[in-house]
Amino acid sequence: MICFTLMACYTNRVDHDASISKMHLTTILSSNPSNDSNNQKNSVSHNHIITFLIVTLCLLSIIQGIFIHLNKKALKRNKALNINRLNYLEIEKKNASLNSKNEEITKLLKSNERILFSKILQLSIYNDKINNIADKVSQLIASEKTISPNKLLSIEKALKTLINEEEIWNDFKIQFEKGRPNFFKKLKKAAPDLSVNELKHCTYVLANMRTKEVSKLINVSPRSVETARYRIKKKLNLAKDYKLFDFLQQL
Repeated sequence: MICFTLMACYTNRVDHDASISKMHLTTILSSNPSNDSNNQKNSVSHNHIITFLIVTLCLLSIIQGIFIHLNKKALKRNKALNINRLNYLEIEKKNASLNSKNEEITKLLKSNERILFSKILQLSIYNDKINNIADKVSQLIASEKTISPNKLLSIEKALKTLINEEEIWNDFKIQFEKGRPNFFKKLKKAAPDLSVNELKHCTYVLANMRTKEVSKLINVSPRSVETARYRIKKKLNLAKDYKLFDFLQQL
């Protein structure tokens, strides 16, 4: 019984001492100013970190916005450059086509100049021959009342040399093909049954002569010229809407 009483007293004493120690520790902690200072420092540091992160995010957003803006400008610039490049290429293509056409026109003009020169030369030769024949006729008329058949035959032969169409045509082809090599060979290959007269009409078409101009030149009706051109297109198997001039230009 006494033992139990002593143990109870001891337990109460220990609990009392523990309570006093706890109260004393609490008093010490609450009265320590350095603990509040540390808490304040930790709070300030935490705020600084948050502020730094916010500022960093703002800067990154601004940089990203600037990058997107510059990228859009670069895309617009590249698009404009591509459009300009395409326009330049288109202009270059048109210029090349125009240069090609100009060269073709120049060749045709030179060819026409050669043909004209050849014609003038032929006319000059014909003029000399006609003058010689006229002189012979004048001499015969002046010297004799009757003209012998032999002398008439001589004059006839001289006249026939003036109207040798085959020789004239061959000379014409030579002069024409100086500007357009192998033109008649290519044309005959495309339509072997073209006649000499139709070949001549092809040169008239290529010279861009109108129907009335050709009719006056060869002394036929405009209708005959149109018929000749129709037959040529038919022999070349050209469509109705396809111009004969365009086909001949390609030869």
